[in-house]
Amino acid sequence: MYTAEHVSEGLELLTGAASGLPGTASGYEPDTVLGCAQKTLQAYRQACQLADSSKTGRKRGR
Repeated sequence: MYTAEHVSEGLELLTGAASGLPGTASGYEPDTVLGCAQKTLQAYRQACQLADSSKTGRKRGR
């Protein structure tokens, strides 16, 4: 049994990787758990924005 004082400690215990702390203007360090999550979420956001803009473009063309 393990105890953690913060969720970041739990992430590190479960993954074996550094959880990451926000330290730069762009967010988390890329080689951390939270950095990977941030990168994935940014890619998802861009994909959603592209999909939305293509839907809008099709409506205008009709």
